[in-house]
Amino acid sequence: MEVKLVVVGGRHAGKEIPVTGPQFLIGRGERCQLRPQSDMVSREHCAIVVEEGTVVVRDLNSRNGTFVNQQRVEGSRKLHSGDRLKIGPLEFEVRLATRLNGFEVSLPPTVKLTTQGVDWFRYQTSSPLQDNPLVLRSLLDKQLPVIGLYEIAGSLEQVYMHAINNAAEQESGSR
Repeated sequence: MEVKLVVVGGRHAGKEIPVTGPQFLIGRGERCQLRPQSDMVSREHCAIVVEEGTVVVRDLNSRNGTFVNQQRVEGSRKLHSGDRLKIGPLEFEVRLATRLNGFEVSLPPTVKLTTQGVDWFRYQTSSPLQDNPLVLRSLLDKQLPVIGLYEIAGSLEQVYMHAINNAAEQESGSR
């Protein structure tokens, strides 16, 4: 899984900071990978930990706190794509992307993806009517084969068929 922090606001707005390694420290200290020069940021303020497809932010007893979506983090908290992470005066948007067969696939914030072997995957979502077409579209955009769709509820079947038909129409119209 690839994790990026995108700067929100200020002169560096839009700058993407890749989160590298299984633990990415943020603070003013020399051990930190991201070192903001602000007195509102502790020496070791927080850590972003990537483990088995899950990304969490862990506050390291910082003086001014770490916030996700305007809520103070007590201990650690799971991060999702689109979350806003605030550290002192700095604010970032969290971007999560998964590599699937060598392609980077950005998924909606409510989707959890787990790879199953080398050539297929499973995902879970809390809002399928909204997310399923987006996931399918991102796979089709990367020209990744979609072999089968399992356990589709009646209404979701229509959503998938609509997305597949639209993709087929676009493909035949572009040739």
